[in-house]
Amino acid sequence: CGDTNGITLLLGHSKEEIFTYYSNSFWELIDTESKKDLKRQLEKQLLAGDDVELLCGARHKNGEMLWLLNRARRIVVEDKEYLAGILIDVTKAKENHDKQLKTLEKYQIILSQTENIIFEWDYTTDTMFFSDTWESILGYKPETENFSKVIKSKNHLYQGDVQRLTEQLQVIFEGGAYQIIEVRIMKANGEYLWCRIRATGVYSENGDLKKIVGIIIDI
Repeated sequence: CGDTNGITLLLGHSKEEIFTYYSNSFWELIDTESKKDLKRQLEKQLLAGDDVELLCGARHKNGEMLWLLNRARRIVVEDKEYLAGILIDVTKAKENHDKQLKTLEKYQIILSQTENIIFEWDYTTDTMFFSDTWESILGYKPETENFSKVIKSKNHLYQGDVQRLTEQLQVIFEGGAYQIIEVRIMKANGEYLWCRIRATGVYSENGDLKKIVGIIIDI
């Protein structure tokens, strides 16, 4: 079983319990559902080399499921292969990751159901995100990199609306409030669609602009 002291601290079992009820084997402490995936992880990683990182679930003595990361190296002793490494409790990180995935899934469902265009402009990287409804409404993929230049290049916008848009965005750049902007955006067929943009700045604790988020509505 290796370092039984570490395992007893992580999982709450005594050395005697591990020896008596789990055949002195960490494998027997691993959750049944995790074992199938663990075998797959192990076989795949050992094909690439001797170092492995394995994530598995194991039950604490109190019944709580713990997620453990095993960082190990394959070693050979007297013609027998072993894994020597350390176990790290990553339960909180795994739970946070799962919560973020659920939040992302909900967010994607909301985006897919709305008929409007949701956007998020990362001001620090000058990168824009548009929901998929941009393409379904306007008929083409938007430009998203170096977005401050995209606005000025007038590729998407009616020429007469560009100055008004940049002036109202400047209010947000300077720490101003929520803005409502009406502009015409070009469709794939060359026609222009009248849209109302509702945009809000997201600022850091120091008052620096981080993002501009909002919605584009067909009016």
